[in-house]
Amino acid sequence: MSNSKPIPDSEVSGLKIKPQASGAVYVLKAKQRGTRRTVTITYGKVASLSIREVRRWAKRDIALLSQGINPNTHKKAVAEGEKTLGEALNEFLISRPIKDSTRKSYEQTIRRNLKDWLRRPITEITQPMIIARYHKIMMTLRSEINRSSLRTPQARGKHRKQCGLYHLF
Repeated sequence: MSNSKPIPDSEVSGLKIKPQASGAVYVLKAKQRGTRRTVTITYGKVASLSIREVRRWAKRDIALLSQGINPNTHKKAVAEGEKTLGEALNEFLISRPIKDSTRKSYEQTIRRNLKDWLRRPITEITQPMIIARYHKIMMTLRSEINRSSLRTPQARGKHRKQCGLYHLF
């Protein structure tokens, strides 16, 4: 029975019944947005779960994957009590021997540019979100430079440093 091909579900794309020697199991295979990787989620044995319940779980997991969140790592993080970006930042700043001025610069830059992410679990921050935020910051910085009278490279460098984005160039 383990050599049999998985049987696709008629309602949920990617959900299959996978025959195994120990008994058939429900499996979801779907792509994660932003990574192009196929994620496999095993729900459990067919004999112990209803198809209705598994379909509901699969739809929820497909929604997470479409947001760029891997349900496997998301479930682990929730079970362990996942860290927010703010907690991770504080942990980083405490664990490293950083000068006070550098610490202050990091804190100001993050609070200015990522304030709305500080309470967000770090597992929910996806690569597409980071790229979009980077472009937003760069557009803001460019418009500030263009609006000001900062025409010399030295003045632009000083302005970037004051904005906390000097390391991005």
